[in-house]
Amino acid sequence: MIKYIGSLVLYSIKHTNGITNLLKETIISTLTKKKDKKEIIYQMYQIGPLSFVFITLIMALLAFILVSQFGAQAVKFTGTADELGGPYFQLIIRQFGPFIVGMMLASKVTTSIAAEVASMRESGEIDSLRMIGISPIDYVVVSKFLASIPMTFILVIYGVIVAEYMGAFAAKTLFDTSPDTFISILFIEKRDIIQGVLKTFLIGVFIPITGCYAGLLDYQGKNSVGEASNKGIVFALSAVGLIDLVGGGVSFLFF
Repeated sequence: MIKYIGSLVLYSIKHTNGITNLLKETIISTLTKKKDKKEIIYQMYQIGPLSFVFITLIMALLAFILVSQFGAQAVKFTGTADELGGPYFQLIIRQFGPFIVGMMLASKVTTSIAAEVASMRESGEIDSLRMIGISPIDYVVVSKFLASIPMTFILVIYGVIVAEYMGAFAAKTLFDTSPDTFISILFIEKRDIIQGVLKTFLIGVFIPITGCYAGLLDYQGKNSVGEASNKGIVFALSAVGLIDLVGGGVSFLFF
């Protein structure tokens, strides 16, 4: 048991350092090298529009479940669900919006990036870039990094809107709560917005970095693409979980 825990700790430290170093090099390249605007726009398309249907379905389902469960408890103890909207909106902004959308992007976008980069590595494209003096970070990582941050914000905002209006629909359907009553910003504080923005930004940063890092690793055997996808989703989901935990704590302590 101790040996297993020790191996897990060493594994985590190794890959945390690797992801951190890749992020550092990506930031330096972003600030110092010329960017390919067409490639950034293409990567934004790959991340954003292709994720809208997925996010719509999941956030709508989540909203209906949350409102039905919380509303049932509210009716049980207070006799009405009219006061549910304010706390629900607060929870979506600071917690479930960034976290759930981040998890969805980790499962969809990060695995796609990891598989793409691993395929490039397996086919020799990465080595060819290095041979002609082009850094894979400049050519592969930076465009995905710059595309991910704005698109993550757009997708989180979209997810919050979907969850709020589906929540209002659920409240009206199940508890006859007026949408005007349900959609309330009375409970929203500055700290909630800061927490949501901080989490969204960090998720946008780490979604492509974890995917590219997993794709650039050395793999033994023929199934390197599959291994890269598996590692990519593990790294990304771990990052989203840590961001949610640390981001919540930081905003609570300092804001």
